[in-house]
Amino acid sequence: MEEEAQANFLVVRSEVEAVLLSMYLPPPSAAPTPKELTDFWEAEWGVRDAGKIKFKAPEDHPSKFLSHRGDLVPLAPEVVTLECGRGAGSVLTALALAFERHASAEVLLSGGGG
Repeated sequence: MEEEAQANFLVVRSEVEAVLLSMYLPPPSAAPTPKELTDFWEAEWGVRDAGKIKFKAPEDHPSKFLSHRGDLVPLAPEVVTLECGRGAGSVLTALALAFERHASAEVLLSGGGG
C-alpha cells in the first residue's frame, strides 16, 4: 500500500503568530502544482478566491514565488509559506479554517518579532 504524501504550509498572521497547515495528498503521491491545490481548495473545501494565494518558492528557486502551473509544490518535510496580495488576507483566514475542518492546522507562537 502506498503512503500518502504530506504537504506543509505556513500562514504568517503577525510578527508573533503563524499557523502551520498540513495535509495528506492521496496516492499517487506526486507533488501537485499550486494551481491543482488552489483548485482543490476552492472546489472541495469551499475556499473562495483560493487562486489568489501565492506559494513562496524555496531559497534556491530563480523566482520569489512558484509558478501556479509550471512548478511543483515541495512535499514534507519542506514548509511552503503562503501569501496573498493586499486586501486578500481573508482568503488565507478562510484556508486556515478549512484546514481545521478537513486536515490539520496548528497555531505557532513565537517569543517576539524575528
